[in-house]
Amino acid sequence: GKPRELLSSMIWDWYHLSAQTFVDFFTDEGPADMLPILRNPDRFPYLEAINVPLLILYGEHDDVGIRSLNEDAKVLTTKAINAPKINVVFIKGANHTYVDKGNELSQAILEWIENL
Repeated sequence: GKPRELLSSMIWDWYHLSAQTFVDFFTDEGPADMLPILRNPDRFPYLEAINVPLLILYGEHDDVGIRSLNEDAKVLTTKAINAPKINVVFIKGANHTYVDKGNELSQAILEWIENL
């Protein structure tokens, strides 16, 4: 009954969520289900709608992978059927939020832009 209220503890030890966002994470085809890698349906409509070059970034030590980061990246690249060019980049030593790897992240993005 209080969807905008923050949960009393952090999710995954670092993430504050509202009650509604928490519910959205577990609602198939809901607002937070834009990249449904866990369900892996035949189509990812939001990803299919991308018709420009796509950069997929992961921290090397990202902990949100469903299978493995490489396998998840492969799923995303196969579902992005309208993106004319897809690059997958792993930021060495980085976690999910790229803590202390901002320079490396920025450099990877700049290099990707320069090679478009």
